[in-house]
Formats: sequence, structure tokens, C-alpha cells
Amino acid sequence: MQIEATLTRSDVKALFERLAPLTIRLGGDDELTLDGPLKVKFDPSSGVRFFCRAKVRWSVLGLHVPVTVRAVGALVVPLLERTTKGTEVLAFKLALSGADIAVLPDALDAKVTERINAELVKNRVRAAWDFRALLDHAFALPDRVETATAIGLNVRRAAVRMTTEALSLTVHLDTSVTRVAARSSRPARAS
Repeated sequence: MQIEATLTRSDVKALFERLAPLTIRLGGDDELTLDGPLKVKFDPSSGVRFFCRAKVRWSVLGLHVPVTVRAVGALVVPLLERTTKGTEVLAFKLALSGADIAVLPDALDAKVTERINAELVKNRVRAAWDFRALLDHAFALPDRVETATAIGLNVRRAAVRMTTEALSLTVHLDTSVTRVAARSSRPARAS
């Protein structure tokens, strides 16, 4: 058995529009705010690309310096990832690319983007869904069913697939049945 969840570009764009402005703490008082997607592109080789405006608040010599980013590429990479507990989750990791920062020359744009990406990795800025915790389940059967007590669903494996039009998570499930232990034969009636 399998279950598939699919997000289209318009689904992802609508979600990001509801999230925006999205402020991410980078450590200390530093923060990055992404504001509304101007464009969303699905790139099967790398992930979901957002093109948007942004603001960066950076501490320089104890001063909080707000910087406007005219345009930035934000890449959200969907992947299946093992947790420290050994379970598999669907994770979405964020990285920036191609920032056009208003007050900086192009040569420094790349350095700021590199530093922000290092902070995103260091602070593990990602969203993750433990789909196994949601989908692994035993459904109790009514008491009137005498031969079994439950039907179980268990995640066997999962796959993430992306095309230029959609992002899909497919989860393959095994089923199981919990049976009632065999009962001894009924005692014979006395005649």
C-alpha cells in the first residue's frame, strides 16, 4: 500500500505568502527576514527556488545594522533524513543564493550570502516532519471480532520526488494483523 502527498508550485507559493514575512534568527541579535515570493521555481536537481526581497539585521561592532536585500534567491531542499534516534523524517533545509544587497558592491554580496548560509547550517534552520510517527498506527477492532484485535499500518520506506511542476512524498506501508491467541476447545457438556 502507498500514500502520496503532492504540492504544486501554486501550493508552495500560497504557503510562503502566508508565512511571509518570515524572520529567522541567525544567532545573537542577527536575523534574516524573507518577504513574499516574487517567483517560485521547482528545480528537480536542487530543490524549490524562491526569488524574493529580504532584510538582514546584522550586529557590527555592537551596532544593529539593517540591510535591505533588493532580491535574493532562497533554496529549500527537501530530503529524507535520519534523526539521531534512527527514524526517517522529511526535512526542508534553507540556503540563500544570489543576494543583491542595496548598500554593498557585488563582490561583497557573495561574502554576506556565504556567512548567512553558514549561520543557517550552524543553527540547523530546517523544518522536519516525522511522518512515521503520524502514519505508524494500530487500529483496534471491535470486541465482537473474535479472531483479531487490531490492524496495523507500518511505514516500510519513503521517497521524495520533484518535477518542474510538483513535489511529492510517497510513503510505502505494510499492513499487519494482531490475532487472538487460539482458544482451547470448549469443555464437553455433561450428559
